[in-house]
Formats: sequence, structure tokens, C-alpha cells
Amino acid sequence: MKFSIKDFEENGLKGIRLLNTENNSSVDVLPEHGMLLHAFRIPTKNVLLNVIDNYSDESELRREIALSYKGCKMSPFACRIPGGIYPLNGKHYELEKKFIDGSSIHGLLSDSIYKKIYTKANDSFASVSATFHYNKSDKGYPFRYRCAITYTLLPGYRLRLETVICNEDEKTIPVADGWHPYFTLGAPINSCTLRFSSNKMLEFDERLVPTGRMVPIEDFLRPEIIGERKIDNCFSLQHSDDDPCCIFQNPATNMSLLLFSDAAYPFLQIYTPDHRRSIALENLSGAPNCFNNGMGLILLEPGDSAKFAVSYEIDPGPNTR
Repeated sequence: MKFSIKDFEENGLKGIRLLNTENNSSVDVLPEHGMLLHAFRIPTKNVLLNVIDNYSDESELRREIALSYKGCKMSPFACRIPGGIYPLNGKHYELEKKFIDGSSIHGLLSDSIYKKIYTKANDSFASVSATFHYNKSDKGYPFRYRCAITYTLLPGYRLRLETVICNEDEKTIPVADGWHPYFTLGAPINSCTLRFSSNKMLEFDERLVPTGRMVPIEDFLRPEIIGERKIDNCFSLQHSDDDPCCIFQNPATNMSLLLFSDAAYPFLQIYTPDHRRSIALENLSGAPNCFNNGMGLILLEPGDSAKFAVSYEIDPGPNTR
């Protein structure tokens, strides 16, 4: 078979590896750490390059994950809720899980243990699915729901991530979904280019919370060198089924990362960390603080489900083959 699946344990981290034996690419997933995306490796001239900026070992992951959230699933909300406070049906809720600045960020499932329910490998793909049942563990989100995640490694250098959220509660629940991967193309991001399909940026206040205004922007409708720009903003995407919503490229090698998102992810959050070694490209179903501002908020009825999908494709470029 062209594709295979195996369990692995490295540096204290246990996970599942999807392999494309035809081109030597692979993907590592960590079910015991929130189904985190740990690696997406492709062969270059000299080495296997992991385009995911990950945690080096279990110790670093446990120490840093609540600060950087690299590679995490964001659920049942994405990005930031100031003070962790939001209203629902005439009642105010306050999330217990807080970031160092007092806000609640990036959901509640980053440290969850997922149960593997399905693996399959053949000549067309390698796929793994796992689920986590959230059961009112945070008093600020006193609802039950199921999060099912499927990773599928496809021909070429393409990885598809599908998420299904199912309301297992007797009440309507608020939901937003997203991913928080950090990408690297083997060079500082200052020398890389970025293009994404948006001419509208959400205006943020000093707390990085949307004000409700959209600001026109044309900076990255064409590929632009990132340079010294510091970006920590959310953009409204112009969705297309066929075209990538974002392209991140290393001009020195012409290696590119292409993001393809479905209409369920209408927002793209971009963050450039101070170390400048990688960039966070975060597909979101709802804007930051959507539990309060309603921008993309999903109110999921009992028994109903919502599905979200994004694909990451690597074009290695002629200088890396």
C-alpha cells in the first residue's frame, strides 16, 4: 500500500503517525494531548522538514502548551473571551479556565485525552479519527458535547483536518471552532511572503478584542514580504472552494504552504510571534469573542451537529526536491 499508519513514542510523547510511503511524507498526531497536530514532514534535498513548529518533548509541551497552544484544536470557542464572561439566554457565565491576562483563550480541550475510534490506510489515503466527550468540566460552560476530529493524509503533500461538533446536551449550546497551528518553511518569517483572500480586517481594541468594526485592508491580496511586520489580527475571508485562502512561501526555496478552508471557516487569525521562526495561521468559524459579539457564533440545538474542514498542502518547490 502507498499509505500506512503506526503508533509511535518519541521524547516522552505518544502518538499516531500517518505515512505516505510513495513520497516519504508523514503526519504525527497526539491523541493524549488534545489531538494536537505535532508534525507534518516532507522530504527536501537534505532532510525531512517538519513544517509544524511543535514541542520538542513531553516536558516542554506540558510546560508551554497553556501559553502558546501550538497545534491545538480550539473548541468550544476560539481565540479570546475577555474575562471569560459571556451571556446566554438571559444568564451570564464565567469560564474558570483563564489565561495569564485574565481572559479565556483557545477553548477548553487543549489538554483533553481523545479516544481513537477509527484508522484506515490504503493506496489513496491514511486516516485517523478520535473523539472527546466534554461533560461540563468548566462551570462557565455547563454543557455536554462531542468533538470528533479526523486527520487524513492524501496524495502529494496534502493534509485534511475535519471536525464534527455534536450537541449531547438537552440545551442549545454556543459553539465556535478553530485550529491553532504554527508553520515554518525552514527560514525566518521575515524573509517569507504571505498572501490571503481578504480585504477586511476586524478592528481590535487594546485587549485584542473586536470592536465590531471592519477595516478595509489590501496589504496581502498579493504576495508580500512579511518583513518586520507584527501581526495579531483577524481577517474576514473571501471564500472559494477551489482557491487557497492563504499562501505562505519561502522565496529562497519556492516552498509554499497553501491553506484551503471550507465555508464553515470564514475567518483567518494571523499571529507573528516575537521569535519570528514560525507564523500562526488560524482558521476560525467565529471571530474572537464571538460568544459576546455574535460574529460567526453557532447556536447548536440538542442532537444537532456542525462540521468544519481545512486542508494544508505543501508545494515543495524546485529548490527543495
